[in-house]
Amino acid sequence: MMLKQPKNTELTMSIITSDEILMATRMTEPEMKQEIAVMLFQKDKL
Repeated sequence: MMLKQPKNTELTMSIITSDEILMATRMTEPEMKQEIAVMLFQKDKL
């Protein structure tokens, strides 16, 4: 289902990642954010 975004507004979303996930991946929070952004870019989502 696609939601219509009202004009002149910005959508935001928070994602909570546990410390256990960060430790398991051996990544810092900024590194994880970058990895997610790169993945979305590669999938033509960004």
